[in-house]
Amino acid sequence: MPKDSYRIGSKVYDILIEPFLVKIKRLTVKILLKRFNKPPDVRFLEVACGTGTLSHLLSKRGYNVFALDKSYNMIRHTHDKIDDSCNGSATAIQGDASTMPFYSASFDAVIIQLGLHE
Repeated sequence: MPKDSYRIGSKVYDILIEPFLVKIKRLTVKILLKRFNKPPDVRFLEVACGTGTLSHLLSKRGYNVFALDKSYNMIRHTHDKIDDSCNGSATAIQGDASTMPFYSASFDAVIIQLGLHE
């Protein structure tokens, strides 16, 4: 199994990196809210979710969100974030985007931000 390159980075990601990305993520949420206006029926997949901030923001608004990341350490932070306040509308899954464990057409939208660098 490949080494998790985010083992150390995941511990400081929300402190060091997230402040620079929060505006982009909030804008993404606004765009998605305009496009998909019926939260309970809409299912999002966030690929390369990192620590799950975007998934958390969407699930707090009632959307069903599946957060996927290949890093065990990042997805662990996602679990912590969504377990605290999402009332079961978000699910964090460790997995590789090239072999996603979902059927075709399982989601209304797939979101990926900053995950294409790997």
